[in-house]
Amino acid sequence: MMVEGIVLALYFGALLFIFGYGLSQVWLVILSNRYFKSRGQEPKSETKTLAKQKVCVQLPIYNERYVVERLIDAAAALDWPRDVLEIQI
Repeated sequence: MMVEGIVLALYFGALLFIFGYGLSQVWLVILSNRYFKSRGQEPKSETKTLAKQKVCVQLPIYNERYVVERLIDAAAALDWPRDVLEIQI
C-alpha cells in the first residue's frame, strides 16, 4: 500500500513537471510572436531555408531484389528540388 502511494506520487509529480514544461514552451511562442509583431516583422520560417539545402537519400539495399524497384521509385518520387537532391543506391 505504501509503495503504491509513492509510485503514484512520483508519477503525478512527473506529469506535473511535463505539463509545466509544455506551458513554458507555449508561453515562449506567445512572447516570440508578440516581439516580432511589435517590431513589424514576421518570424523567420525554416521552410524557405530547408528547400535550399542539399539532401542525400541513401537506400540501404542488400539482397532485396523484390523491394529494390519500389524503393527506387519511391525515392525518385520525393517532392524536393532536383538540383539539390542526391540519391545513393
